[in-house]
Amino acid sequence: NVGARRSLVIARGLHAATVLLLALVGLAAGEGALYFSGVLVAAGLLVFEHTLVHADDVSHVDKAFFTVNMALSSTFFAFVLAQRLWR
Repeated sequence: NVGARRSLVIARGLHAATVLLLALVGLAAGEGALYFSGVLVAAGLLVFEHTLVHADDVSHVDKAFFTVNMALSSTFFAFVLAQRLWR
């Protein structure tokens, strides 16, 4: 059993890696400002997600995981689509 506190630390690390990798993919693909704006919005949503759950109170895990991740994926998709259509 990893425990709530350690799980949150692992999640933060994985989310930081996600943002870094999204940015690196954008650089490698030659994406533009809309794509990178989407990366920044995604990073902000991930930070917000981590404000909802604390090691001593995991009652908002469903909201953090399902609701915020749905908003993140939909929003990031919209930025990527806008970037592609802009070209």
